[in-house]
Amino acid sequence: MNDHSQHLAQQDLGHGASVEVFNGGFVTVTGNRLGESSGIVCADPQEVWSCCKRANRSELLESEGRNNALARYAGTLTKKGLSSDETLTLVLAKNGEFSEPLSEDEIRNTIAKSISKWAHPSAEINPDTWRDACKTVRQLSQEPVRYIIPLLMPENCLTAVAAHAFNCKTWFALTMAWAISERLPLWGFEIPQSLPVIYHVPEMNEAWVRQYAMTIGIRDTENFLFRAMEQGVWRLDDPRMLRACEGRVAFLDTQGFFNPADDGNDYRQALRFAELCFNLLNAGCLGITALFHLAKSGSRDSKGRTVEPEWTLENSIIGSAGYGAILRSCLRIKNLNPDLNDPDVWLYAQGMKNPGLKPFQLEGPMPLRLKVAPGESPYLRELLSGDDQTARISELLDQGKSQREVSSATKISLGKVNKIAKQWKQAKEMDI
Repeated sequence: MNDHSQHLAQQDLGHGASVEVFNGGFVTVTGNRLGESSGIVCADPQEVWSCCKRANRSELLESEGRNNALARYAGTLTKKGLSSDETLTLVLAKNGEFSEPLSEDEIRNTIAKSISKWAHPSAEINPDTWRDACKTVRQLSQEPVRYIIPLLMPENCLTAVAAHAFNCKTWFALTMAWAISERLPLWGFEIPQSLPVIYHVPEMNEAWVRQYAMTIGIRDTENFLFRAMEQGVWRLDDPRMLRACEGRVAFLDTQGFFNPADDGNDYRQALRFAELCFNLLNAGCLGITALFHLAKSGSRDSKGRTVEPEWTLENSIIGSAGYGAILRSCLRIKNLNPDLNDPDVWLYAQGMKNPGLKPFQLEGPMPLRLKVAPGESPYLRELLSGDDQTARISELLDQGKSQREVSSATKISLGKVNKIAKQWKQAKEMDI
């Protein structure tokens, strides 16, 4: 083996079969444990690995005994803060993976009693043990903060994507999701590793989802799964949702289908959505990205035109105070092309809770491409001001661009470009 084929991982499947995955695209499969229906003969090595783990999950559990495996799994869930009912639901689902599942009565008579004790230990709490539940700085985990996408999407947290309707939220999120699943370059951000994705989009039927996917270039892979309108909606505490998101990055398009709150300004209802996200993350979800619709602005100027208020976290995500530190990233986007039906979109993106992230701009037609890199883009107020438009048009005219080319590059009407070009020409003549 050369330096480009270092060993990554190995899975012993039993019965003389095993799988090894190496850097550089090499995979070794020994034995025929998976059979002809596994679909891995010509698959990507990482997909082979995923397939092997799925195929062998139940036998790995059974090797240590069904009761012991389920008890260990239940203990892990209760330690992460899941309720006894939620833990029992997941244990029953896990039991269904065994080749010979335990009866539900047997689980309820044994493991369920332990779950109740672990989840509600108040009767047996010794107050003198309080120190065991606290940590000094040195005792805290030494793991650094990790990102699924640097600056944009932290791991094990809730990320919000906020925009008005028909402002490219789904295009934006799908492009991120596909890049995560394949570790593709994304608008200048380097994704550290490929992670499986599940994209929940109950507001869009399969035909539309497929059209979006084909435009972006999403290929058929187990690393990227969809749940569209035809599959219905899973609540965030549905056992199928908890299991489906385990080991995957979850996208919720849009959060209104998954948030039980009927009043975004109600702090307690916001806390409930945060609790559901907390449980989903603690059940093994790698990160949640939820798409939020913005409330319409009621502010108008003296001529009756809608005024864009200064962007803040509070007016980007209603109820954000209730989400607390679960919400670690908020990306607000806006299509600056006045014609929202024009495929040549001009998307401005700014972080509302993303330390170190500077605004950036993307452009169409789809898939979205980087137009102006972070750190090089003006802020929105500057982009929308007339003075900035004059400066940008003058700069392009100085470069020898035609008025039509300037109009195309800036998405400013040709008539307005012509008007500013006349002023630019007059200023040049005066300088001469």
